[in-house]
Amino acid sequence: MTVRGGEAKNSLATSESLDVFYTLDPQDAEMMENCNNAQRERMRKYINAVMEIMLTARQRQVVWMYYAEGKTMTEIAAALGISPRGARRVLGAGMRKIEKQKKIFLKMEH
Repeated sequence: MTVRGGEAKNSLATSESLDVFYTLDPQDAEMMENCNNAQRERMRKYINAVMEIMLTARQRQVVWMYYAEGKTMTEIAAALGISPRGARRVLGAGMRKIEKQKKIFLKMEH
């Protein structure tokens, strides 16, 4: 995944942050443990596509800032000129869409 402007995010900190993003809830984690590396990589690509297609530009921006850049809600709100509560709402809406698609992906894989 790249940040708008084309700068690739390859740092170790970003990878660790994104691992949290791709982690499923405990109920689905067991299914993910049974996936091989190819299936995990397909999930990452699928979720990246979901972000591009199903999330609004603002949702993508907030999700990326929170998970990839490790910013707090206060920092995100200040950067985007919205309230921290608004930033949390945008993050929540985006993550609900992503979580729904993660579940669909797992059903397709198993």
